[in-house]
Amino acid sequence: MLENYYVDKKKKENGQHEVHKDWCIDIPSPDQQLFLGSFRTDKLAVEEATFFFGKVCACTKCCES
Repeated sequence: MLENYYVDKKKKENGQHEVHKDWCIDIPSPDQQLFLGSFRTDKLAVEEATFFFGKVCACTKCCES
């Protein structure tokens, strides 16, 4: 099943941009998010986010990777 993913435009304290699924309780406000697309896995979404922001991580609340 495909899910929609977004990345936070704002860096976290560790310098990484966090990837979220569209239903995540910690998803940033619309003006602070970038739509990555629809993916089958969290890993693929995180890989896509690296094209926009070098350092990224998956949200621990909605992603497994």
